[in-house]
Amino acid sequence: MFQSLSKSLSRLSASVRRESEQWRIRCDACGREKSLAEAGGFRWGGFGKTRTVGFCTGCGKLEGMTIHHPTRGPL
Repeated sequence: MFQSLSKSLSRLSASVRRESEQWRIRCDACGREKSLAEAGGFRWGGFGKTRTVGFCTGCGKLEGMTIHHPTRGPL
């Protein structure tokens, strides 16, 4: 039973990681963009866009950020 649970969690983790790599996070001030997973975030099963505040390495300060999926909704 433990092995089955472990395999299921491993598959779920891999799925979340793959999908998070497809999501993008973009600085609203300078436009710098990278994958959400690369920025240390994760998103799974979402749609559209959302906003947050984060540190932009391009601007060097806290800025508004937009998290979006290139093929799942308008920017």
